[in-house]
Amino acid sequence: IGFDAALNIIGFIPLAFLSVMVFQHGRLFRKSLFRFSFGFTFCLSLSFFIEIFQFYIVGRSSSLVDVVTNGVGAILGCGYGLLYTKLWNQFSRKIVP
Repeated sequence: IGFDAALNIIGFIPLAFLSVMVFQHGRLFRKSLFRFSFGFTFCLSLSFFIEIFQFYIVGRSSSLVDVVTNGVGAILGCGYGLLYTKLWNQFSRKIVP
């Protein structure tokens, strides 16, 4: 894996993590599958639009590999966000009766 691909993966993990965490208390997004789907779709759409706009910037090139690696980072970030939420909820129930 190249440096650019690793940077794309690492760069999208925090964004996906935060997109899952933002909707933790919403009524519609209470289910993990909805939060994961939203976070992944949001990050992948953002990545796609970034690559489209890079096509029109002189000196920049767009690549499908960037979209795929950003998608991998989104999957990891959403997974970490859901895992963090689950562990936090279990931990907080033990502390606060």
